Amino acid sequence: MWFVGGKEKQAAVMSMQTEGHRQIIAILRKHINKLLFMAIFIFLLIFFLFCSHYKEYNLQKYWPYRGGSVWCYQVVKTKLPSASHMFEKNFKVEDVIDFSGRRAENFIYDDGNKVLYTTYDGGVRLFKEIDEDGGYAVYSPEVIEIPLRMRIGETICQPYAYTEYYRNGEVEDRGRGTAKVALLKEENIRVGEKVFKHCLKFLHISRWEETTGDYGTTMRIFWLAPHAGKVKEIEVFIEYDKDNRRSKHIIRRELQERRSVQ
Repeated sequence: MWFVGGKEKQAAVMSMQTEGHRQIIAILRKHINKLLFMAIFIFLLIFFLFCSHYKEYNLQKYWPYRGGSVWCYQVVKTKLPSASHMFEKNFKVEDVIDFSGRRAENFIYDDGNKVLYTTYDGGVRLFKEIDEDGGYAVYSPEVIEIPLRMRIGETICQPYAYTEYYRNGEVEDRGRGTAKVALLKEENIRVGEKVFKHCLKFLHISRWEETTGDYGTTMRIFWLAPHAGKVKEIEVFIEYDKDNRRSKHIIRRELQERRSVQ
C-alpha cells in the first residue's frame, strides 16, 4: 500500500510539474508573441521613416548657375565679439574652361574675389579661389561642394589638400583638410517676402590645418531652391593661428534678386 501510494504521489507531482511547465510555456509564448509583434512594428516604423527620406535629387535643377547672370545677396557679417554690419554682395557667373579641359563656372564677386567650381560627373567641386590682390589657392583633389546625386540623410566625407600662391606664382603656404557634406532634409523656407518650396538643406563642414600652424573650421548650412540655386546660407568661420589666438565670424546670406547681364 505504501508503494502504491508513493506511485500516486509521484504521478501527482509529475502532473503538477507538467502543468506548471505548460503554464510557463504559455506565458513565454505570449510574451514572445508580444516581443515579436513589437519588433515587427519597430522595423516597419523605421523602414517607412527611412523610405520617406530616401529621395534622390537632380543637381541640375538645384544648381542653375550659367554664364550671363548676376545673383544679388543681402549679407550680414558679424566678427565676434564686435558688432554686425549689413551690406549687399553680387556675383556674376561666367563660363570658363580650365587648363585640364573641364568646364568650370567662374563666380566673380563685386569685391574682386573669384571662385571657380568645376561641374562634371562628380557634381559641384571647389577648384580654385582668387583673392582681390591676385593671390590664389588651388585645391587637389577638388573639394566636394554638392554631390551630383545624394539622398536625404546621407553624408559624404572627403580629404583634400591645397596650395596657396602669391600673385607672382610663388608658394605662400600649403595645407590639408577634410570636408563633410550632409543632405539634412527637404523643406520650404521664407527668404524676405518670398517662400521657396522644396528646398534642399545641406550641411557643409570643412576642417583644415596649414604648415604654418594655423588651423580652423568652417561650417555652413545652406538651402538650394529649384531653379533658383542658393537662396540662403549661414556660415560660421573659426580660425586659430600658431599661437592659438582665435578669430571667429558669422555670415548670413539671403538671395535678393537674380538678373541677366545686359
